[in-house]
Amino acid sequence: MKRILVVISLFVMFMFLVSCAPPLTDEELEAELAKLTPEEREQLLADLESKESGALAGNAFKAYVGKVSQRAVQFLAVCGNSKPNPGELCDDGNKVNGDGCSSICKIEKNFKCTEAYAKDPSIGYYVPSICTPIKPDLVVSSAEFNEFVNASGKYTKITAVVKNIGLISTGGNFHTMFQNSTAVPSPLYVNIFKLSSALAAGAEVEISFHVLCPVSLPVTVTADKSTVAAYKNKIAESDETNNGKQLVVTCT
Repeated sequence: MKRILVVISLFVMFMFLVSCAPPLTDEELEAELAKLTPEEREQLLADLESKESGALAGNAFKAYVGKVSQRAVQFLAVCGNSKPNPGELCDDGNKVNGDGCSSICKIEKNFKCTEAYAKDPSIGYYVPSICTPIKPDLVVSSAEFNEFVNASGKYTKITAVVKNIGLISTGGNFHTMFQNSTAVPSPLYVNIFKLSSALAAGAEVEISFHVLCPVSLPVTVTADKSTVAAYKNKIAESDETNNGKQLVVTCT
C-alpha cells in the first residue's frame, strides 16, 4: 500500500511539473513530432482523438514513450477540445487537417481563424475556433475614357484599373471584359477580353483598348466575370459580387 501511495505521489508531482512548464513553441512541437514516422504520428493523433478528453493511458501511451515527450503528448491531448489551451493558435474541436486549424492546433496556410473562448466556463461551454479561407478579391477600382484623333478618325480609349484587394495572390491568370450593354452594330459593338497575369495581394493592373468613337455607349467592365463561360470565375474570391463597374462612353 505504501509503495502504491509513493508511486501515485510521484505521478502527481510529475504531472504538476509538466503542467507548470511553459507551452511548447511551434518549433519544439514540430521537432517532437518529427521523431515519429508518419504512420506513428497519425496513430498518436487517432489514439488521442478516440480517448475521452484526449487522455492516453497504459499501453497506449507506452508506445510513444522515449520518442516524444510527455509535454508534447499533453499538448496534443487537449488540442481539438474546443477550449483555448496554452500554445494553441486555434482549436476548432477536432484534429483534422485542411479545415483551417490543423491536427496540432496551428492555423493553416491561407486561412484565418478566430480564437476559441469560454462562453460559460461554469457549465463547460466553449466556443471553438471558426476558420475561413483567405482568398484574393478582384475589383475594378476605376474606369474612364478619353477621346483622341488619328489618321483613321476619332476614337475613344477606355481604361480600367483592376486591383486585388484580397490578402493573397490570385495565383493564376484572369480576363477583364469590356462589354456594352446595348445592342449596336459593329464596329461600335464592344466585346473585348483582356488577359492579365497573376495579381499579388494589393497589386493592380491597368487595362485599356480603343474603339471608334460612338455617340453614347454604356460599357460594363468586369474582372473575371463575363457572359462567356471560358472567361469567368477562374479565380476563387472572397467576394464574388464586387467585380464590375459601369461607365457611359460619349464623344463630342
